[in-house]
Amino acid sequence: MNLLMLRKIFRLGTWNARTLNQTGELKEVPREFNVYKLAILGITETTWTCNGRLALDTGETCNGRLTLDTVETMLYSGHEEEQANHSEGLGIMVSRKAAKALLEWSPEGSTIVPAMFKTNKKKINLRVTNCYAPTNEKGEGEKEHFYSRLQDMLEKSKAKDITIIMGDFNAQIGFICLLD
Repeated sequence: MNLLMLRKIFRLGTWNARTLNQTGELKEVPREFNVYKLAILGITETTWTCNGRLALDTGETCNGRLTLDTVETMLYSGHEEEQANHSEGLGIMVSRKAAKALLEWSPEGSTIVPAMFKTNKKKINLRVTNCYAPTNEKGEGEKEHFYSRLQDMLEKSKAKDITIIMGDFNAQIGFICLLD
């Protein structure tokens, strides 16, 4: 297993794609990913739905790991509902090196995708969580549920790990309680 080197330049980014559900849209992402020399890119609003397959008709399921022709890996999650509209959905694109350091990832529906990577520092992992928070149109219960799930994930992480939370929070401010 390769390790992510913490002392070297390590670039992360986040992108609100607005949609990756149209032909050719997914091909633009690796191009920009490489222009900026990113190792990890959080992507929100992919608008992929489940319906037994990835909306791009690749034969993949709603949550999955897709290796692109350009060697990057896309960890993604979309709507689980059978007849969901094309909204939400997110993913984390990782470079070949970051993919080799990937320890685990576990989508939390179509709004939270956490991934953990092994680093070159003993007993320290890099935890990256990409999020898409509910918009104002959603009910207070749904918003509270999202932030509660995110808080629960933060509380479970080890104090030594490096935790990065990124994505589209739809202007929510002051929800995270930092742990010592």
